[in-house]
Amino acid sequence: MTGCIDPGGMHMTVLNDTEKRKAQYLEAIGFYLKNSGIPVLFVENSGNDISGAFPREIRENKLEIITFQGNDYDKKRGKGYGEMLIIEEALHSSRLFRQAEFIFKVTGRYKVLNIASYIAALNQGQKTPDMMINLEPGLALADSRFFGAVPRFFEELLISYRPQIDEQTFMFFEKALANAVHEAIILGLNYIPLPHYPRHSAESGTGGGVYNDSWSRWLLKEALLQWQYRIQNAFRLYGS
Repeated sequence: MTGCIDPGGMHMTVLNDTEKRKAQYLEAIGFYLKNSGIPVLFVENSGNDISGAFPREIRENKLEIITFQGNDYDKKRGKGYGEMLIIEEALHSSRLFRQAEFIFKVTGRYKVLNIASYIAALNQGQKTPDMMINLEPGLALADSRFFGAVPRFFEELLISYRPQIDEQTFMFFEKALANAVHEAIILGLNYIPLPHYPRHSAESGTGGGVYNDSWSRWLLKEALLQWQYRIQNAFRLYGS
């Protein structure tokens, strides 16, 4: 989980209320501790330590919280640059990251209500994928709110794009993520999209809108996604 409790006037960020953001991070951490069944890593880049809210979970190694001062860069670069700095800090400082075989990254205030389905899919597969990432139509952008990959993807590929991220030149985190996926596929890493449509529940920090899909609305999107996958698989079989 990536986090920034105090965005400090971040470019194109509507939600700047520090206390509200903090409450949302606390709620999201609690959600993942209860519903994911795996250890949770929360990395926060504005120096706001909330580890005091979870002493038992930290003591039992169910949660690791890392706080650092990483929000003093040129804000015109955009929050994607800060997101990459958070991932870089996790690479250098996190015990859980070093121990992990596969990592799900989620924008910290977002609750993925069907998180358990992704973990189940990962555990049930005969071969663990190297990446579970949704590419947008056209393949030039990837959905960066929630995705998963092996540590190698973060360490050797994704983080190398950090110096390039700058919203002033339209190099967004979503584009860097897609580029890293393309590079990984060329190198032979095993790629699959997310096996289910994510049920996001959160308030967008950029636009201020609320992600809170009802079950019926999510079910329609899930059905459309599975239909798309079946069509893609049919074309693969036909071409083989």
